Amino acid sequence: MTLADFLARTPSGPEVASGTPGEESDWLFFCDFELRGARLQILDVYMAGNLDEGVILNAAPGTYAIEAKVMTFGIDRRVSRVRVQPKGRQGTLGEPAGEVGVDLAAIAVCDVDRLAPWAQADEDQWQQWGEDLWFGRTDMAGIYSCRPADTVVPFIDSGFGDGTYPVHYLTENGRPIGLEVVFLPPGTPYF
Repeated sequence: MTLADFLARTPSGPEVASGTPGEESDWLFFCDFELRGARLQILDVYMAGNLDEGVILNAAPGTYAIEAKVMTFGIDRRVSRVRVQPKGRQGTLGEPAGEVGVDLAAIAVCDVDRLAPWAQADEDQWQQWGEDLWFGRTDMAGIYSCRPADTVVPFIDSGFGDGTYPVHYLTENGRPIGLEVVFLPPGTPYF
């Protein structure tokens, strides 16, 4: 099942009382992401285009799969984890890679080598481009195009919203190949 299919299903059941633990889904495919630069970035959606934010992984160009897990609390659903790794490969959760601070209740996945140079070279155009991404989102997950930088920016809501979240390396044979951000660890109570 894909993330879009899962989120499109009508939730059923009662409202959940505060403190009730959620039920986490399996990994759900969100989208493929084409990395043409040499660095993959996960950061606050508002910072997309900023070279000095979030967590950056030196990575091989190619197609990366973005997947998410969703925590269900009765009729409420929240994205609990997001991972990005080369398509067709399965990394193992590894050491902490850093943290991502979130101020607009969503993270973005970026090809930092394509997006950041354009954003820094033309800040006015970057601000104009970002308005819908930052303030016009109505979906829990989506893909936002950036034609001037010839890339896309996938975005996904972050658990219960703003906060600081751990990011871990996904490793293969001891080497980092991807990143995973944890918004809601298993057993997180509803609030």
